[in-house]
Amino acid sequence: MLRRKTGATVKVPILMVDATDGYSEEVSVTAPTIYISKNGAAEAAPNDGAWAEIDATNMPGQYTMQLDATDTNTVGTIQGIVTKTGCRNFHFTVEVYDNIEQDIYNQTNSGTYGLSALKTLIDVIDGIVDAILVDTGTDIPATLTTIDDFVDTEVAAIKAKTDLIPAAPATEAKQDTIIGYIDTEVAAILEDTGTTLPALIAALPQDKTGYALSAAGITEIWHLLLTGITTAGSIGKLIKDYLDAAITSRLADADYTAPDNTTIIAIAGYIDTEVAAIKAKTDNLPASPAATSDIPTADITAILEDTSTTIPAAIAALPQDKTGYSLSASAIDAIWDEVASGHTTSGSFGKFLEELRKLSKNKIEVTESTFKVYDDDGVTVLWTQSLSDDSTTVTKGAAG
Repeated sequence: MLRRKTGATVKVPILMVDATDGYSEEVSVTAPTIYISKNGAAEAAPNDGAWAEIDATNMPGQYTMQLDATDTNTVGTIQGIVTKTGCRNFHFTVEVYDNIEQDIYNQTNSGTYGLSALKTLIDVIDGIVDAILVDTGTDIPATLTTIDDFVDTEVAAIKAKTDLIPAAPATEAKQDTIIGYIDTEVAAILEDTGTTLPALIAALPQDKTGYALSAAGITEIWHLLLTGITTAGSIGKLIKDYLDAAITSRLADADYTAPDNTTIIAIAGYIDTEVAAIKAKTDNLPASPAATSDIPTADITAILEDTSTTIPAAIAALPQDKTGYSLSASAIDAIWDEVASGHTTSGSFGKFLEELRKLSKNKIEVTESTFKVYDDDGVTVLWTQSLSDDSTTVTKGAAG
């Protein structure tokens, strides 16, 4: 594995060995097939990919493949593979990272924000303070001179250290040492000069609570290419895997038998006619019809006998059935609002409607030889019908 900064040109060492025994070096290999993937992106041929054999005699099997600044322009891991007929595949990786050390070096020596700028500012403050003290005739200048000398000494010590940093930044270990030293010295300077910068820095927000993405950031999320969505379990990967075609393209399976809409429409028309006839009858019923059992017959008979009326005979002459009577609107509503699960009597109209509902809405499983209708739980099979196809006619057997 190699480590390089972004935009660098690098020669990747390659070893080509025999495909059969796995160790015999292969010499004079030319024009192999090379693919690379930058930080998990789709594979592609390298922009450069210059191929060279080092020495067939003294270093058999040893080659180099060059990556240029275009190939190394993305921070992360470059994964690569080299293939050639007769040779075993060779895999390689290159770590590409930002040049953080150079940035720190530049900031430390910046004329605007670095140590040089700090010393210039201190010199200006020193001159102003000296002028004030002279004007007021105080004896503080000697003390300030001591402080000024101390600051000059400390800054000179810091500069002596930073002058040793090469133009190309030091190693990470040396960088940590330098940063630690600078941090200690600057803290001492700030404490001696009575500044409150450390407190102000400590008061800065340490998290992003309450922050929001910009419009450009949100747009970038929605414009992310599908090839970049690879994390298993993420909502992006779920949408990518399952919303893989236009919804309008999801047509019925070839073995699916469409419902007999003509018959269903005819049944619906029949139901409308019968319900209208029932309603015409029930509309003639009183709002709260009493049941015959609600009237105490013995009490009525006693009253009628006491009043010497002839009502018993009149009552006896009343019709004893309900021919020609109609249900009220509330009674009709009660009939149609009855829970469907109560329609269990085989051969009843309620049972028929319940089965028709399940046929139109529930899970249906169709194979080459069977047609199954499931209950509301999607597990229990309500009935099974046989299917046959002689290439001319599809026949569906009776429900069993």
